[in-house]
Amino acid sequence: MPWRRCRCDAGFTLVELVIGLAVLAMLLGFALPSMSRFLAEQELLGEARRLSEAVMLARSEAVKRNGHVVICATTPTQPCGSARHWHEGWLVFVDANADAEPDPGEPIIGREGPAAVGVTEIGNRPVAQYFRFDYLGQARLTSGALQMGTVDVCRPGLRGYHVVLANSGRTRIDRAAGICP
Repeated sequence: MPWRRCRCDAGFTLVELVIGLAVLAMLLGFALPSMSRFLAEQELLGEARRLSEAVMLARSEAVKRNGHVVICATTPTQPCGSARHWHEGWLVFVDANADAEPDPGEPIIGREGPAAVGVTEIGNRPVAQYFRFDYLGQARLTSGALQMGTVDVCRPGLRGYHVVLANSGRTRIDRAAGICP
């Protein structure tokens, strides 16, 4: 018996192709909003981690240098000040005269620019403008009082994060209970 060749038409019909594309479009329609929300949440967590790591850098530098090191909220054009927020950026510097202000001659350890668009980082009163660490790695206000506080990292419509400074001088990141305004 000779081998018969099958004359099979390979491929899809136009109707099958249109139905397949319609199903793919529907699946993408469901997946894209979830994916964009996931990416926005990861970006928000990344901003909280960026601030926490900068605070830990300041703490470790204070211990290493056996002196005061400050991380303060700042902008590229203005150094530390009372009207600053953390999402505008920050400056890490050696605070030789313990005034929590960068002065000429005090070494700059690092500088970070603003947070991602739409992200706010606002600290409560003890950490609204600066974190200051002594040679033991403990956070202290310029008055010498123990410094503890929380910086809220938020983006409207998402659950935010809290960067919490503990009395030991260490930070942790907690998930906020509610949705950011």
